[in-house]
Amino acid sequence: MISNNLHNIIMQDLSDVDKKNLYHLQNKIVLAIQQNHKKFKHNCIAFSDYMNIVLYAEEFSYYTNLSKIQFGLSGDFITAPLVSNLFAKTIFKQLLELYKHGMCHNICELGAGNGKLMLDLLLESKLHNIALKYFIIEKSQTQIARQKALLQEHNVELSLVTWLDDIPYGFNGVILANELLDALPTELLKIHANKLYRRCVSYSKNSIEDTNQYSFHFTDKLIYDFSINKLYLYDEELTDLELQHVTHNKQDDYYNDEIRSIEDIVKQVKLLDLNYTECDNYIFDLNLEINKLITKLSNNLNEAVIFFFDYGDVNSVLYKRNLYESNPIASIRGFYKHNVINDVLLYQGLIDITANVNFSFLAQIAINNNLDLIGYTSNANFLINLGIEKALQEKIQTRSSNESHSSLITELKLTQEVNELIAKDRMGDIFKVIAFSCNYEFCDLLGFSNKDLSYAL
Repeated sequence: MISNNLHNIIMQDLSDVDKKNLYHLQNKIVLAIQQNHKKFKHNCIAFSDYMNIVLYAEEFSYYTNLSKIQFGLSGDFITAPLVSNLFAKTIFKQLLELYKHGMCHNICELGAGNGKLMLDLLLESKLHNIALKYFIIEKSQTQIARQKALLQEHNVELSLVTWLDDIPYGFNGVILANELLDALPTELLKIHANKLYRRCVSYSKNSIEDTNQYSFHFTDKLIYDFSINKLYLYDEELTDLELQHVTHNKQDDYYNDEIRSIEDIVKQVKLLDLNYTECDNYIFDLNLEINKLITKLSNNLNEAVIFFFDYGDVNSVLYKRNLYESNPIASIRGFYKHNVINDVLLYQGLIDITANVNFSFLAQIAINNNLDLIGYTSNANFLINLGIEKALQEKIQTRSSNESHSSLITELKLTQEVNELIAKDRMGDIFKVIAFSCNYEFCDLLGFSNKDLSYAL
């Protein structure tokens, strides 16, 4: 449930345009459910499909809406690059180490958001007289426009950056992804009585006049029985003949795609090695888009190092948390103006939706795709290993010499910024860093030189 105060704040913030966009997305969700009903006689869609519609797929989705501010104090959440440019400065120190060992001076950022990390890395490269080629994989034209505007605001040439729709084949260099994985459309699943259910979204039309013309709610559909090793499609058992048809029929029709999706879910759930008898009414999220992304990276990269920065934990921690907390949406939650929204089936296109990253699952997928694990640690350990505390002192001294009348205030402000990045109860421990290599031999990286937690994966 959402508090009345927060609900009132959101409602007061809504403009007529916001309401129109909200209705538009609700109609798109209902249309998708109705199309599913025509195919399978069930009025629902997978939560991952719902998440894709409200975040990405439409003109007025959360990340594609030009009038929506997602990042910063005036937005819904703050990312590490917005906290302090020392985040990028410290990462660049890790890049310098790679460059000394022959790494190509290319950076490819996956989903650059508002572009702050891109800007800071380009400015840092200029200080070090290193000619970077910067690539951004970005599907949102709204975000691309904001990234270009940021570069122009700081007099950085647009020619330094190339925007692409996909990861270039044969890429050499460094891949960066900061808070990308948590926002990928994720599956919501439940295990009960040795059976696996896909948590889906259905709807009902509101009978009274309301800001929301439809109400959306969860419904569970059986997709697998562990005890008899049987697959189901929206509660209906799939015959061996149907499964053989999917295996041999290469046409990408809707029906076959759904069956393949369910097969993939079951395959990836088994990788988690859960105790199915212990997991009665166990609800968890599983991000199959991570599998697609890692497969694409493995196929397209030549010589590269990949860094993921995100919040989440290892499978054992997430497993226990989900088991004992019994949250009906697992780690999934929404954000609106820095407030947590527990009901993510409200305020379509107005709130961010996110989920914790399972780093054990990510590592297993990467290794299965012939990538090598370099290291895994907390955000704090990574930044401290790379000397962020020393960089802080240098920045304080530089600022204080130029602003002698307010040196104490400057020191306090800069220290607070770094504390936000490395404090245990802030981004320091909640956020993690994991790195993989592809056909690159030097893997003894400074960022993982102390307190590498790879053993916990």
